[in-house]
Amino acid sequence: HIAGSGVDFLWLISMLRAYAKKEYTDVSRKTLIIAVGGLFFIIMPYELYPDGPKMLEYLMNIKILKVILDESKVDIDRYRAWKESQEGDEDPEA
Repeated sequence: HIAGSGVDFLWLISMLRAYAKKEYTDVSRKTLIIAVGGLFFIIMPYELYPDGPKMLEYLMNIKILKVILDESKVDIDRYRAWKESQEGDEDPEA
């Protein structure tokens, strides 16, 4: 299921880009808050446990990413269907 998560992550980023460009706006407020907030937390250089083991941070980031993808699944699937109907292309980087 990890491979599927990687694909969903690419679709999530594509959806957020399209939303920012106002190309696609059918994204729930919940998904926007969870996705942007969670990704911000992951990419910030701030360490929650500065003296703690790095493995703990990696595991926490993986868990946060999983929550983001799980909670955004409906919007990601809806965006994917919309994008494929617009372009007939399954590549989220297109």
